[in-house]
Amino acid sequence: EMDVTMRLLKSNAGGFAFISISGLLTRAILSPMSMTETAVSTFKVVMIGFLCNYIFDIANQASSPLEDYLNKPYRPIPAGLISLDQAKARWILTWTLGPVIIYYSFGLWAALHLLHFQILIWVCYVWPRWYSWFMRNYFAAVSYFILSRLLNQVLLANGPSVQGNNICIDAIVFFWLMATIHIQEFYDLEGDRKSDRKTLPMLLCDKGLKVLRAGTSIFIIAFSLGVLVVGG
Repeated sequence: EMDVTMRLLKSNAGGFAFISISGLLTRAILSPMSMTETAVSTFKVVMIGFLCNYIFDIANQASSPLEDYLNKPYRPIPAGLISLDQAKARWILTWTLGPVIIYYSFGLWAALHLLHFQILIWVCYVWPRWYSWFMRNYFAAVSYFILSRLLNQVLLANGPSVQGNNICIDAIVFFWLMATIHIQEFYDLEGDRKSDRKTLPMLLCDKGLKVLRAGTSIFIIAFSLGVLVVGG
């Protein structure tokens, strides 16, 4: 089961870890905590990050296994570690128990944020699959915003809300993700072509793809310098 879980979460673990760590650091910087509070908050953040990672990946992989056979054969379903029916059973269990656990542990608003995240996953990855290249970028950016609100509710017990204070940080990350998340599609072109997935790189000719790569690189450098200048 450990191997199944690690393979299931591997692809997106870095992204969810980034969201979790940034939420915790924002709390620590804007509202300093004692060692005990920091330890408790870290445990909560790890738990929420793991849960959200699982909720996303089990739905994604159970609803579109063909793409994984082409692009990510190490995942549990194409690797033969679990069947599609077993993956769907995990999906139902996680999506049902997740909001219930969050509700009883952290309250109504935290549970609503998680439900909001699940709805976004459903419409983008399950049905009706609003999965144009724009929605792929939008999904990543809005997911960050939703999950940062969820983390704020989870950490609320350890101090005052920092939601108003970190809205600028959320906005910066939102626009960053909207403009750069398609980088990951550069490496999945062949699999996306076979599975007929309409990603931004798929819609471009070779020349357009080169322009997109160059433009994204320039944006990353310029945006980073701009943040440093404004922040400094």
